[in-house]
Amino acid sequence: MQHRYVLGGRPTLADHALMGPLYGHLYRDPRSGEHMYTVAPRVADWVERMNFPPATFGDLAADDIVPEGVVAMLALLWRDYAGVVAGTLDANAAWIAAHPGEELPRAIGQQPFTIGQATGTRMIFPTPSGCGSALPTAGKASRARSKQRCSRLSKAWASPSCWQSRSPCGWSG
Repeated sequence: MQHRYVLGGRPTLADHALMGPLYGHLYRDPRSGEHMYTVAPRVADWVERMNFPPATFGDLAADDIVPEGVVAMLALLWRDYAGVVAGTLDANAAWIAAHPGEELPRAIGQQPFTIGQATGTRMIFPTPSGCGSALPTAGKASRARSKQRCSRLSKAWASPSCWQSRSPCGWSG
């Protein structure tokens, strides 16, 4: 184990973001919890550390370096979710174009997905901008920086660049 927590010797927002689904949906369920202990015992140990943190913590990784294991986990997640993100952005753009000025509904349709070996259908939940609520109100320079970061991650993970031509953000490819 490289670190006790995602980015070093103390919990960060990254740990708390992962804690919700891992604890709430997997660890607490008897069947998936048993699977976690068997297949990913270090993840189960981390969940327990997060539930009962020590009184003192260590430092974060030096120079804000993201551990290789975290990059690998994000690449795996992105491989499966890039298509979901792209489909959601496209559906949002189409809905916004077809319903100018209308209030967004709770859901705008459904989309098929494949994650690993599992397939299914999910509801498409809109965001005010169709791609993230902060982007339309951000300044031009901020949008450019966000676009640049997204492009770098897309290239690093060899995934489709699903935001390069999505117009709801005010971006053009």
